[in-house]
Amino acid sequence: MGEVTSNKRLERIPSMDGMRFLMCLGIAAIHFSFYFWPNEKGNFQYIQHLAYFTDIFFIISGFFLARSNINKSTVVDSYAEFIFLRAARLYPLYLATLLFYVFVAVLAHSGYISPDNPDRYDLSRLAPHIFLVQSWGIGTSLIFNYPTWSLSALWLLYILFPLIFIAARRSRAALAIAVGVALIIGTVAADKFCPGDQDLTTIQHCNVGIFRAIPSFLYGVFLAFLQTFRIKKVVAYAGLMLTTAGLFLPPYLHTGIERLLLIYALIFFFLSADYAGLKTPLSSEVFGRKAQYSYGIYLIHPIIATVFASFILPRALDLKALYASSWGSAYRIGFFAASLILSYEAAKIAFHSFENPIYRAAERLIGAGGHVQARANPARANPARL
Repeated sequence: MGEVTSNKRLERIPSMDGMRFLMCLGIAAIHFSFYFWPNEKGNFQYIQHLAYFTDIFFIISGFFLARSNINKSTVVDSYAEFIFLRAARLYPLYLATLLFYVFVAVLAHSGYISPDNPDRYDLSRLAPHIFLVQSWGIGTSLIFNYPTWSLSALWLLYILFPLIFIAARRSRAALAIAVGVALIIGTVAADKFCPGDQDLTTIQHCNVGIFRAIPSFLYGVFLAFLQTFRIKKVVAYAGLMLTTAGLFLPPYLHTGIERLLLIYALIFFFLSADYAGLKTPLSSEVFGRKAQYSYGIYLIHPIIATVFASFILPRALDLKALYASSWGSAYRIGFFAASLILSYEAAKIAFHSFENPIYRAAERLIGAGGHVQARANPARANPARL
């Protein structure tokens, strides 16, 4: 454990690349399922297992951010540069998608459209979303582009990252303890801020999603500071199979700390498999090449749901009649698949025409100031890194 590795060695982990892509596609699938199976209690309820991917999102974010900075001190010595590049990575596409929902809100308030959920477009609650603080206990988080509550939580963790990074360098054991403490604090916060049966893994419904993000992000940083740890292949394979079964086989839909501990074990064994040279389905190059579109899928799929699933389809087709026909299930699956494909294609266009050019321009601007070279570190220069 803890062996020092070069930046080149740190550049790629096949399974984690594949995980990043499928994670965002899976979160999109959850949200689309509510449009095409809104009252379904049967087989398609199983898709709700993909809610686990939100917690994986935070682990991967902490892991890649720490990993890409582990052999240099830029994050500490040039804090303004670090925050500028993180903002360039996170904010432009986020703002573009937020402006779409502002446009919809203006149309709704002007009487041109009548959305089914008008509370989602309440312009009086827009300010926290502009500043990306809606998951900090400020305002209402699950409105406008609602999945971005997680980006708000991530933004605060970016701001605090140099402190986390310094602490991790000094003691990995202390960081591991911090993960446990954050789990306990998050559970207490869920009891305090959330009415009913909400817990740590659903605390975003109470506008304090930051408590859900902190332990998983810290765990990702912890895994990065372990660097290339190695365990026996048979142990890695067995652990991967057992944790996968624990999450996706009965009993279903784990919540709270139980879910997070299973997910933490799953990611640990995924990394172990990669470091041991084991091939997993997620290590396929097919998934790895698509990982750069993950962020776009995550941000754009709600717009596809709003425009395609909620606006175009109901006006172009008699969905009630189609779904009641003998081909009803096929229609639902087809529209569901089309929504995912549209999200992927839109993310691909956004990456090449908007997201990546803006990030590269930010890197060139920093480089022109004499602080860093834009491509000095491949892991950091790749804007697909969350």
